[in-house]
Amino acid sequence: MRKYTISFALLFSILISSTAIAQEDETIKFYNSYVETTKKAKSINDLKPYLSQNNINQMGEITKEDEALFLEIVKEERKKIKIKAISSKIDGDTAILTVDGVDTSSNEPIDGIVYLVKENGKWKFVQEEFILDVVIE
Repeated sequence: MRKYTISFALLFSILISSTAIAQEDETIKFYNSYVETTKKAKSINDLKPYLSQNNINQMGEITKEDEALFLEIVKEERKKIKIKAISSKIDGDTAILTVDGVDTSSNEPIDGIVYLVKENGKWKFVQEEFILDVVIE
């Protein structure tokens, strides 16, 4: 009887692990899709399916002119970042992604943190922060 208990426990932990990996892959796929969409977006409306409700509400408070400027800035910044690796940590309906990349304008390493939230069963973008790796000699 003990062999079955151990086998069941092992199988259960494998299933739990594969579910966690699938969720992490889901957040990474979502973020990659968001990144590609930001590169091609012609208006803020192209990004809305990816944005959290809070972000959409904030977008409603700015003018069309400011929306265009915002989109231009986002696209310019996006061009500077070449993503090399992404990892994900999920805690319930929130996820934090860590991004390793390169700033193509300076060829310096760059680190990023991306925050996602699950709304109505779908991952949504909250914010991202990128900083250059600083080497002090």
